[in-house]
Amino acid sequence: MKYLILVRGAAWSAALADEMTSAGVQVAAGGLTGTELARGDLASPPATGFYLLDCASIDEAWGWVAHLRDVEVRPVLDPGGHEF
Repeated sequence: MKYLILVRGAAWSAALADEMTSAGVQVAAGGLTGTELARGDLASPPATGFYLLDCASIDEAWGWVAHLRDVEVRPVLDPGGHEF
């Protein structure tokens, strides 16, 4: 199952990305550019990066990033709305 980890603020960690790659759970990772225009709640900081993990469960995905501040873990769905 794939999980998208959205990182906000300064929680991004290249060392963690290397560790997850070595463990074989990281599919992709990257930083995000600043926002030019934002809609909705401006109280939460914009996402600054992401990790895409392939884990057996959401608990496993959370286990990799639980020590980071201000992250969001979301299951990734295929176009039909099914988890993959």
